[in-house]
Amino acid sequence: MTFLGKAPRPDSFPRKRRAGKRLFNAAAGVLGILLLGGCSILSELNLFAPPPPSATPSSTTTIETTTPLASPTQAATAPSKQDQNHLILWVPPEFDPQSGTEAGDLFHNRLGEFINAHPGLTIDVRVKAASGPGGLLESLSTTSAAAPAAIPSLVVLSRTEMETAALKGLVYPWAGIVKTSDAADVYPYAKSLGNVQGTNYGLAFSGDALVMVFRPLQVGYAPTSWNEYLARGYPVIFPAADPQAELMTQVLLSNAPEGQIPPEHPVVDQEELKKSYFVINEGVKNAVFPYWLADYDTFDKGYQAFLENRANYAVVWASTVINQLPENVSLAPLPAINAAPFTLANGWMWVLTNPSEEKRQLTVALAEYLVDPKFLAEWTEAARLLPTSQSILKQWKIQTDVTT
Repeated sequence: MTFLGKAPRPDSFPRKRRAGKRLFNAAAGVLGILLLGGCSILSELNLFAPPPPSATPSSTTTIETTTPLASPTQAATAPSKQDQNHLILWVPPEFDPQSGTEAGDLFHNRLGEFINAHPGLTIDVRVKAASGPGGLLESLSTTSAAAPAAIPSLVVLSRTEMETAALKGLVYPWAGIVKTSDAADVYPYAKSLGNVQGTNYGLAFSGDALVMVFRPLQVGYAPTSWNEYLARGYPVIFPAADPQAELMTQVLLSNAPEGQIPPEHPVVDQEELKKSYFVINEGVKNAVFPYWLADYDTFDKGYQAFLENRANYAVVWASTVINQLPENVSLAPLPAINAAPFTLANGWMWVLTNPSEEKRQLTVALAEYLVDPKFLAEWTEAARLLPTSQSILKQWKIQTDVTT
């Protein structure tokens, strides 16, 4: 098979040696941190951050676009924020019901249907940056302290932000107040996504996961273990400069025996670290992890390099390729070191942020309405995000790569 990469530059050898050393040292640095004291808590490294949403503005200015949704008879007399029939939702830009996308329209219509079923209700949707200064989490913390009356009813948070919010006491448990699906086919990642220290703070409605894309005409298939990738010697693109070191973390955790990785705060043994370090070391030496990977700090940049034919394998977030794979590109699970396929997942959930008893019944009813499996089947497919259960996935109209 011919590698479809670009021709090396005249200074490629010295650059390769320097950049290769950077890549190797980056891996050593991440794993070295974990080796301190023999073991460490991985969650302290904030490992499970989702990919930067394409809709998030590049600036750090908070977006506060307000899109009131009211029933026709109530549009002229919207109640005040203190009124029990007025709910406020905060969402990141990619979930904006006014985005004009198919997923946005579905969300907007869903809210409208709920309003029509509850005469007198208005829903105020405010779009804020997903993270960073002025983002959802910071705004929630500030509002809780300075203006409790303006606290939203429901907020969409990712796992990382939700865990922080729960530990700060900014969100409230769903236990005992909401009816959730007990379907046996709910994916494990979705079951644990909203839990912090044994308490459920989030109603998961969509997810994402790291996957492998590859060109079958050039390489034939995607191996099921990292050791087989090392043996085959084909380059695999991933962002080696990723500040979260998510691919390296995946290699590390994939070596643990199935069922022995706790959902929170996994403690890693030194022997497992050594095996992971060996994979990274051999990958650098065999050019499976080429020197130029140190130029990429996001999975989107790595995927762009894949589209430019720099390699025939690449690790990407599933949301990048769901139902939009290029021609002659297939999807495969990420491998483990030697065992079954293993990947890292993240997702988004509705969290309860307003303790108001007066609004509790409406707030809970809306949350349940927004996580209804029939609605989520249509919405997750349009949004190109992973569903939370197998039954939801089976309702997708496009069944390409459903097995994977």
